[in-house]
Amino acid sequence: MRAPADDLTARLRQAERFLDGAEPAAPRRWEATPPPRPAAPERTAGRPGGPASLAVGPAPERPQVRVDPDATRAWLTAVPRGATVDALRAALTAAGVHHGAREDALVEAADQAARAPVTVPMLVAEATPARPPAQPAAELAPPPHLPEPLPLDAVAARVAAFGEGEPTARRAWLVRPGEVVATVARDPGEAGVDVRGAMTLLPGALDPPPAPPAAGPGVALDADASLYRATTVGYAGLRAGRPTVLSPLVIDADGAWARLVALPLGHGPDAPDPADLRALLAAAGVTVGVSAPALTEAARVLAAGHARRVIELAQAEPPTPPIQPPARFAFDAAPRVGALRADGSLDFKDLALFPSVRAGERVASLEPGQPGRPGRTVRGEPIAPPPGASVELVAGRGVRREADAATGAVDLVAERPGVARVARRTRRRSGRAVERVEVAVEPLVRVPGNVDFATGHLEVLGTVWIGGDVRTGFRVRATGDVVIEGGVERGATVRAEGSVRVGRGVAGPDARLEAGGDLVVGFAQGARLRAGQDLVVARYLHDCDALAGRAAQVGRGARGRGVGVVGGRVGAGARVRLAAVGSPWAADTVVEAGADADLVEALGAAEAGAREAERLLTEVLVGLRLPSLDPGVVAARLRDDPDRRALVERGLRVARDLAARREAHQAAARRARADLGALAEEAVVEVVGPARGGVTVRVGAHRVRLRDDLIGVRFRHGRDRGGRPGVVFGMLDG
Repeated sequence: MRAPADDLTARLRQAERFLDGAEPAAPRRWEATPPPRPAAPERTAGRPGGPASLAVGPAPERPQVRVDPDATRAWLTAVPRGATVDALRAALTAAGVHHGAREDALVEAADQAARAPVTVPMLVAEATPARPPAQPAAELAPPPHLPEPLPLDAVAARVAAFGEGEPTARRAWLVRPGEVVATVARDPGEAGVDVRGAMTLLPGALDPPPAPPAAGPGVALDADASLYRATTVGYAGLRAGRPTVLSPLVIDADGAWARLVALPLGHGPDAPDPADLRALLAAAGVTVGVSAPALTEAARVLAAGHARRVIELAQAEPPTPPIQPPARFAFDAAPRVGALRADGSLDFKDLALFPSVRAGERVASLEPGQPGRPGRTVRGEPIAPPPGASVELVAGRGVRREADAATGAVDLVAERPGVARVARRTRRRSGRAVERVEVAVEPLVRVPGNVDFATGHLEVLGTVWIGGDVRTGFRVRATGDVVIEGGVERGATVRAEGSVRVGRGVAGPDARLEAGGDLVVGFAQGARLRAGQDLVVARYLHDCDALAGRAAQVGRGARGRGVGVVGGRVGAGARVRLAAVGSPWAADTVVEAGADADLVEALGAAEAGAREAERLLTEVLVGLRLPSLDPGVVAARLRDDPDRRALVERGLRVARDLAARREAHQAAARRARADLGALAEEAVVEVVGPARGGVTVRVGAHRVRLRDDLIGVRFRHGRDRGGRPGVVFGMLDG
């Protein structure tokens, strides 16, 4: 056993260190080292009270007691023979042992002493150890009326699932800032008692008191470390052993919205108000797009606490995409199903697929775009605007590009007349769509098929090539030439400032072909043909109205039957050459030479105008009961009928206007005849084959009607035997 002096010295040194301010050492239990047993020839094992041996030597006179230096245990080191339990108790008391005596050990020692003195130490008393304080714990403090709350992990799962989840009768517990969520439960422990009856110091009594569990999110511990209070609105409970207030907010990962999930719940004295909810949003960093009406509605729903609701409290401010004005065109570049007529109906033939432009005309323009503006998430983070589409305006063939460096505007200007073609192509560049718009002006328009509902009417500044037909009712107009590989159907119109060539022919009434240059067709039936230069018909004209500015030729054979002109009218400014003309079964056929188309039409219009003015003048004079507009006759008429003087004067004004109009038309007709007479000096009509009786031949202003059939005859302007001007004819040479 360690010497008592050494033990005391150690204790004194420990006390001195404590008094000097050192940290107290952890208490330790002093274990007494039993003295070495004397050698004995015999040894007897003790009973469960502790080891004991019957010593061989002088017997003790009274019980000897030894107390451990730290008073944690007491030993009987010697017991005389025959010592009783009471004697042993008295010995303990005399030794200052007043606590922790072990009755069983005393009985054991007395039993052994009844046989022989006991000299082996026996443990007969132990101190009661101190019980250290327990670690402080947090105990929830829900409202008294609230059933068992849901586990907070279950609440978190339901909030994340927007309120969906396993139905349960338990309710979430809603708190607002400042409410008590939990209390700190402390166990101070118990002091020990040594065998002398003295209180022993608690383990760690001199250490700082243990800290309570840390507060979880949304909770703060009071300054006195006794209460856990909510710092925000949310669902209260324990999570991972810590008092926690779970936010009822769900915020989109991209910051597009913030929503409140209201679960069936119970709450304290007061439900959260809109200010609490706004503070909740602010604590989560949500400051943008907060809706005051939504906050009010959410507060109402939480106060009611009946059912699950998801309420959107905030929305992100979306970015503004870039604004790129589209390219603007001087023509209708978008396809359409037709044009609106004045009566409100739709003309499906007017598709405007071939828009025409003139040289120097601005055909397209593009204004600079405006950049996009960034938006903000509900947390105020910037949202980049979408890349947006951009437009590039590109000059194709026949077009030049003009850019304004100051404004960034771009114009495309046609360098030649023609048909504008727009080609669009969109590609991705640096993550955004770029539309490339190319505008070209083509002098030649190629239509591989028919002019029909697929193409609509053609209005072209330039030349047109058509691989098929011009179908019924469709229109082709061009400033250049028109080439039609097929035919022209009834009711169709073809006009060209240049020449027109039709590969097959013109079939059907009401078809109209007009050419500023030559007009070449295979055949024509019931059509109106006008050529500024030459008219060439390969086979025949039937019931057509055909005029050429210079020459007209119908039929390529000399005397073939079934070719030539049958019915209608054909004429030219200088020369007409026909394979044959007229038929016994056809209506009137008229052939004209020296008949400039414009002059002939002017003459016809003047004559028709004069006839109409004459007819109307006659009717007015009959109504006025006047034989003429002689002033004396008019004056007499006014005297005879003074009551109707106003009406008669009005009729006279109309009659004088009609007379003036008649004179004007007659004068225009005289001028046209004079001009046609001048042309007639060089005009000639040649019929290679038969010229049937009944055909009217007109040369200049003079005409003749054939009574008999003739073959191979030439008609021209001349004088008859009486010297009068007229149409004369003779046989063709050869």
